[in-house]
Amino acid sequence: MLLFGCKIPPHIHPGARRLKLHDPRIVNRYLELLYTSMINNKIYQRMNLLHSHTVYPLTFELAEQYELLDEEICDCMDMAETKCRKFHMGAVKFSPTYKAAVQMVELWKRRLAYRHGGDHNVRKMLVLQKKFDLPYDSSLSVEDIKRKSREARVERRHCKSIDESLSIKFRLQLAEAVPSRPQCI
Repeated sequence: MLLFGCKIPPHIHPGARRLKLHDPRIVNRYLELLYTSMINNKIYQRMNLLHSHTVYPLTFELAEQYELLDEEICDCMDMAETKCRKFHMGAVKFSPTYKAAVQMVELWKRRLAYRHGGDHNVRKMLVLQKKFDLPYDSSLSVEDIKRKSREARVERRHCKSIDESLSIKFRLQLAEAVPSRPQCI
């Protein structure tokens, strides 16, 4: 409640967009879903019929039919957008252990790509090496890097299987680390 008795409506954060135009696979899936939905609802046939009966200025009934058709097209677009891409987030509970396992897999993947002469961000690889206190060893063979990469993937898979317990352990550590606050009277 504000000074003059006005109540501000709650702020609604927009959700993540599923339709990403930089990925042609998602765009193609969206267009296919939209097309099939519009065919199933006979939008194209109704649109052609409506266009054939259109006169200018529009009558009230024709304007209402156009509005109804537009609303159905928007519903088809919304449905196609919600089904064109699945979100893969929130499936694994957060914990620093799991994050470190994911980053270790990324490090070895970057090392292997660098060893094969790939054009990757070396700075990111160096930052990850420094984080894990791993000195750069140029004598590692491709087989050694692949072996370490497999070991990192096994560790990541293990952390992913026990993500709930790791997350609870991390949250308990956070709760214990918070100093007790004095009670205000």
